Amino acid sequence: MSIEYDIKSINDIWGSEKSLYSFLEAEATILCKLICGDKTSVPPIQVMPTCFSKGLMGENARSAQYDPEEDDYLPTITLFPSALTDRQIARIALSHELIHHWEQTVKDQKRVEFYPAEVDDCIKARFRDSNRESFWRSGHSRRFIAKAAEVAKVLNAPLDKMLFY
Repeated sequence: MSIEYDIKSINDIWGSEKSLYSFLEAEATILCKLICGDKTSVPPIQVMPTCFSKGLMGENARSAQYDPEEDDYLPTITLFPSALTDRQIARIALSHELIHHWEQTVKDQKRVEFYPAEVDDCIKARFRDSNRESFWRSGHSRRFIAKAAEVAKVLNAPLDKMLFY
């Protein structure tokens, strides 16, 4: 997809780039407080064209991505047009990435992370190939999964969307 297509798509759905960013900033403020607590700052959010959604090795296109703080770079959430097709999808994608942010910034190691058994069924249903499941799990710890199940319940969002967006 071209950058022009992405801009047209965003304008068709959100009216303008400004209204999209206003929505994302407002939602991120609310969701960050819910997910991370009062003491964690909201990471910057950027929207990138679809052409940048593939990984360096050409892996599947992503809808969103979290980059943790590193050296002089702030933690950042990147959303791609596929995550911006409506408010609910954008909210879920933003929540997923904020859970990664929570995992990086809120260090509560005393808490043992449990999640409902049906979460494993949901993950197994998504990945029929154990190698792909292992790869996904390598970026999504038990702590992340437990938090995602908790957030999905609070937001009344589908668990599979919260896990895999």
